[in-house]
Amino acid sequence: MIIGNSGSSIGRKAAGLSRVGVCSLLLAALAGAGAVYANDGGKEDKSKESKKKGPSFKGLKMLSVGKPSYGLRIPGFEEDRLTTLTDVEVLTKLDENFLRIEGMRFQEVREDDRQGLSVWITQGIYALQTKTLTSDHDTVVRGEGFVMKGEGCVYSQGQDGVRLLGRVDSRFSSDPAGLKLPRAEAPEEEPAGDESEPAAAQEKADDGAGDAAAAADNN
Repeated sequence: MIIGNSGSSIGRKAAGLSRVGVCSLLLAALAGAGAVYANDGGKEDKSKESKKKGPSFKGLKMLSVGKPSYGLRIPGFEEDRLTTLTDVEVLTKLDENFLRIEGMRFQEVREDDRQGLSVWITQGIYALQTKTLTSDHDTVVRGEGFVMKGEGCVYSQGQDGVRLLGRVDSRFSSDPAGLKLPRAEAPEEEPAGDESEPAAAQEKADDGAGDAAAAADNN
């Protein structure tokens, strides 16, 4: 479920969320985990083997400290079916325990035409030891019929969902147009075209008209 800072919660079924936990595949991959972890102090629950064929990220230990990696795409599979896509713009290994994630976009891939769950995290820190992602930057969660934006988030492996922190702006509507946040708060929306381009084109056209008029006067 998604939990706001006020302690109120929205059931996953009521909110139309699927059983795919928010960012769970990414965090499991970053930890190099192959099993589900219970809530008893992070002990491995070997009775529940994961059926997800997520990518192995054990190779992250080989990354150089302080050297960023760009354009990371993480596909997630469940029984040979693509279920999630996670894109990370910049991933930096800070030390042997902490990774900095910048511009993370999680998208659930559905077989039907319904909108899948999507999450945008501006920036966060992932702790390999505790398997926890924390962020004090803008986080936007979108799903069918709702959009929520928090001033930060926290997600721990084994937790069923993401907890939004700070002031949470929630909007619910059956009309997609009613779910748009202000542009400055909606990083997943494509930016508007460069307003300087029409102005430059108009200026060029004006210059051309002036040159034509001058040529006519000379004739």
